[in-house]
Amino acid sequence: MSTRSPREKLVFDVSIGEPQSGASFAQLDLSGADLKGGTFEKVDFRGANLSDTDLREAVFTNCDLRGVDLSRSNLIHAVWHDCIAPEAKLVGADLREAQFFTSELLGADLREARLRNTNLVRCKLGRLDLSGTTSDTLQILESDTAGINLSGARLVRSLIMDADLTEASLEGTQLMSAVWMKVLLCGRDLSQVGFERVQFGNSDLTETVLRGAEFRGGISFHSAKLDGADLSGVQADVVNCFQASLIGAKLVGMRAREGTFVEADLSSADFSQADLERAVLQDAVCVGTRFNQAKLTYADFSRADVSQADFSGASMFRTRLHGITERDTTWGNRAVALGNDPALRRAETWKPTY
Repeated sequence: MSTRSPREKLVFDVSIGEPQSGASFAQLDLSGADLKGGTFEKVDFRGANLSDTDLREAVFTNCDLRGVDLSRSNLIHAVWHDCIAPEAKLVGADLREAQFFTSELLGADLREARLRNTNLVRCKLGRLDLSGTTSDTLQILESDTAGINLSGARLVRSLIMDADLTEASLEGTQLMSAVWMKVLLCGRDLSQVGFERVQFGNSDLTETVLRGAEFRGGISFHSAKLDGADLSGVQADVVNCFQASLIGAKLVGMRAREGTFVEADLSSADFSQADLERAVLQDAVCVGTRFNQAKLTYADFSRADVSQADFSGASMFRTRLHGITERDTTWGNRAVALGNDPALRRAETWKPTY
């Protein structure tokens, strides 16, 4: 009776649903093996060759996959819990619907991997290489992303939360319908990144360079920090800067028609020659803000603080200046603007008598 090799035994055990616990397959050649649906707990796969392996719906828990080769492997619906896989090679792997929880993928190579509804939650992803990949609904949540490589990646409907991307490679990255929340991008030059319907809610983009960027389909900086950022010449269909901070930001020549800057802090920002036609700046702080030569037709500054602001040369036809706070403000042709609305003022200050 012939004795099965370690490879043959593993394939057989997995085929009959036998869980693998505490086993070692280090350095083993498992390339092309059928291991779909396998359950692996505390298994040692260090340096193993799992290229072209069928691992659909496999579950890995507390496994050691350091230096493993998973190139072109099928990991659809696979789940990783508390695994370590630094320098793992997953080039061309199929990771659709795969889930990674509290796992380590430091320096792992995922170039050309297929990513759709792939989730990485509370993982260590430092130096993870996703360059050139195309993903649909990739989610990276509360993970260590120091030095992650997203250059040339096309990220459709990506969700990234609580991530530090100050050292990430983002050259040529394309963001489409992306939501990046509580992301750190301080001081980064993002002028070569492609944007289409992107949200940066509660993110820190202090001194970020977005000069000349085109925000197709709109951009949201809701409650984001953009102090000292350079958005000169930015073109945007829709801009949402509700409660954002743009202190000292440079927005010269920006096109943000119908943009929302409600309750935003625009102190010392430079909107010279910007197109803010029909923009809403209600309750905004515009202390020392420059609006020289800006297009402000039908813009709404209701209740904004425009003290020390400079409106010289600005187009202000029917610009709404209801309830503004002004001190040492420099005005252009204010005569064509709209002043206080007495009826609205009475309504805003009304208090019940009982």
